[in-house]
Amino acid sequence: MLYLFLQLWEIIINGIEAFLYYLLVKKKMKAKEMPYRSQKITLFLCCQVALLYVFNHFGVSTLITISFFDIVRFLFTIYFFYTSLFPCLFWIIIYTILCMLADMMTILLPTVLANVNVNTILLGGAFRIPITFAYISLLSLFIFLIILLTDKQLFFTLRQKIAFSFLSLTSMIVAQYIFAITLKATTKKVTREIANSLGIICFLFVILFVSLLVFVYQLGVAKQKNITYLEEKAQFELEQAQFNNILEMTHDLRTLKHDMNLYLDTIEILASQNKNDKLLEYIADYRKHIDNIHHFLSTGNTAIDCIVSTKLSAAKQKGIQVSYSILLPQKIPLDDISLCSLIGNLFNNAIEACEKISPDKKDRCWINFTIQPYQNMFGIYMENGSNGEYLFDKNGMLLSTKSDTAKKRLSHGIGLKRIQELAEQADGLIDINPGKEDFKLHIMIPLLEKDPDKDPDGSTN
Repeated sequence: MLYLFLQLWEIIINGIEAFLYYLLVKKKMKAKEMPYRSQKITLFLCCQVALLYVFNHFGVSTLITISFFDIVRFLFTIYFFYTSLFPCLFWIIIYTILCMLADMMTILLPTVLANVNVNTILLGGAFRIPITFAYISLLSLFIFLIILLTDKQLFFTLRQKIAFSFLSLTSMIVAQYIFAITLKATTKKVTREIANSLGIICFLFVILFVSLLVFVYQLGVAKQKNITYLEEKAQFELEQAQFNNILEMTHDLRTLKHDMNLYLDTIEILASQNKNDKLLEYIADYRKHIDNIHHFLSTGNTAIDCIVSTKLSAAKQKGIQVSYSILLPQKIPLDDISLCSLIGNLFNNAIEACEKISPDKKDRCWINFTIQPYQNMFGIYMENGSNGEYLFDKNGMLLSTKSDTAKKRLSHGIGLKRIQELAEQADGLIDINPGKEDFKLHIMIPLLEKDPDKDPDGSTN
């Protein structure tokens, strides 16, 4: 009866171990959406528990067991969560180190502090349940602390990732080797002082290594913060330049309004003197002057009028053909600042894409911009010509192909990222289709509910 209870207890402990790893990666990674996901996870964890029970029953070596189940955890993480290789390996290593630390503390602390014979602990019996309970309690505590203390993103270069992974695996093997020597020493004719010293060395080694992991993690977090700061700074500079363009356009329009009476007086004088040729020539010059100032859009929304007018003028100066259609709903689900940033980045990317097209294919230099509501959604469509050359990162995200200065490359590279952020903040969806001759980006954002105090035509009661 006791034997069956101990076997059942071991299965329970194995199940808690598997669940603790699932809890760790669930807090650190984004889960994949899939049918019957909970059932699949439960089945996977049950199979893992059964395999671990078999390994323990047949006395498979610790090193082989650790290596095998690290591979199992890797497959589990890749299948159920969105992650790249390094974050996956990082958290598997962290979990394995925590398991080893909990195991060492559970065995070595009683032998060092209370002079308990290690054979009494390893052979099980009456000590088996309290020892394993202490182990799983320590492991749960470590996992809980790691979840609380590591809630930031981290960033490493490829070389740093490789070096970190190599040093971590090497340290794990060394720690396990020292632990094995310590246990072996306690079972042979070695003085208690030597055995205790080995235990303390093993314990301090693991503590030191865990501290080093935390330090490296903090370095990665600090580096990620610096990168985020540079991105935000570059985005601010872009939006500041965009704002300055709007101010310049407003100044030109005020100047045009101020000079309008003078132009009308001149036209009136030429008409009264029947100088038709000079009148026509003056009107033609005046039209060129207006075109050189700005083409000002008038949709009723000041933010859209300003930003689109500015970008239409910029595209025209670069010889890019632009067609647009703007139909606005009663309520736009974005504030003016976000709307300007979104449309500005869309046009910036489209204009830059057209600039990369070779001179012999200038018929591809076109932009088609549309805003219109569709089935309770606010639709923004940007389509433009392209040279068909794109770069993607390992996650399939589109990267900049601009070969300009590092600062400009950063500014351009975060344009699409900024568009995605703004769309997500408004609970919207974004669809990106890079083609051989064109580039299409469609955004759909849920419309705000209608104001009950307004009529259907948008007027206030």
